[in-house]
Amino acid sequence: NPVVYSPNGSRFKPQALKGEDCYIIHFPAHIEGNYTLLVDSSAVWNKNPEGWAMGPKFKFKDVTYSGSYHQMAKKIVPVGKVNGLGVAMVHGILELIPEDTSLVLDKTFMVQVLYEGRPLANESFKAYSKRNKKENMLTTDANGKVQVPIDHEGEWMFLVRHRDETKKVDEEYDETVFVTTLVMETR
Repeated sequence: NPVVYSPNGSRFKPQALKGEDCYIIHFPAHIEGNYTLLVDSSAVWNKNPEGWAMGPKFKFKDVTYSGSYHQMAKKIVPVGKVNGLGVAMVHGILELIPEDTSLVLDKTFMVQVLYEGRPLANESFKAYSKRNKKENMLTTDANGKVQVPIDHEGEWMFLVRHRDETKKVDEEYDETVFVTTLVMETR
């Protein structure tokens, strides 16, 4: 379910073409600034002695786990001369807000994690470098911020996962799990 937010905050559906093992997203960039590409999906998953199955809990017997999963991936695409982040970067319940739109080699990069619009403190945070296939596990501070040392060029993925047991629906699922990923590249 892809969507693009333009630098002025307007929202539109991009063209999604199926690749060999991926989707290729095309969209027009008529003005300079940051375009934010989002892809999200949601599903309820249950586990019982027979394995994993998708659907509401009441459809299965002997369920040992049931969760509603909401996943969002985001990539910020700067077009032309870009100064700062531009319009609001909050698009989901669990959000990663970068301090800037690009990563600089040998610098520390800061990201703030928000849950329902508030800083999410003491949450595990994963930074992954595609180039060297290295995964750094970090933790957000009291303000929901995390500092990531950018020690390799190329594409990076930042990921946070948050479980909320208060968001449940009896007989359908016992918790909601939010997973948000932000992909960025060094310049």
